[in-house]
Amino acid sequence: MKQRMKVIVLACAMLLASSAAFAQAQPAGQAPMAAVSAVTVDFGAVMTNTKEGQAAVQKMQATFDPRRKQIADEAQALAKLKKELDPNLKGPKFKEAQAREQKLVNEDQALRRDIAQAQAQLLAPLREKVLAAIVAFAREKGIHQVHDRNALIYADPMTDITAEMIRRLDAAAK
Repeated sequence: MKQRMKVIVLACAMLLASSAAFAQAQPAGQAPMAAVSAVTVDFGAVMTNTKEGQAAVQKMQATFDPRRKQIADEAQALAKLKKELDPNLKGPKFKEAQAREQKLVNEDQALRRDIAQAQAQLLAPLREKVLAAIVAFAREKGIHQVHDRNALIYADPMTDITAEMIRRLDAAAK
């Protein structure tokens, strides 16, 4: 019994010593880990669900949907042509199908590149507004960290500020 008591006392002493050492190791000016607060936000959802983001999405669709439709129509026509071709024959129709397919691939790549460039230009100002709103919210609420919800393994839903950011950005846009 005395031996067991000595082990318990020794374990408690080691625990106290290690926690004191940890507390001393905390850099000056930093809050203890227990006091650090963090929230999550779905940055992409804020970007696309604000009024300004929805307007940007509509503008992108109006700009690029005709090209998307043209490429989709050409893909259907090419698929129909390929069904009609005998795979064993490599005649002029086969070469035409290959050329059309390569042209279609090039047009699709150009469309994707143009969409990416337009998104970068169109959404850059909104991105800055969203970041500024998130930083302002975090400072206002005393929050130390904001994480993108899509990059987390787990987060309590109560820590998600996505809806609040959308509400604030929409209110500021009026």
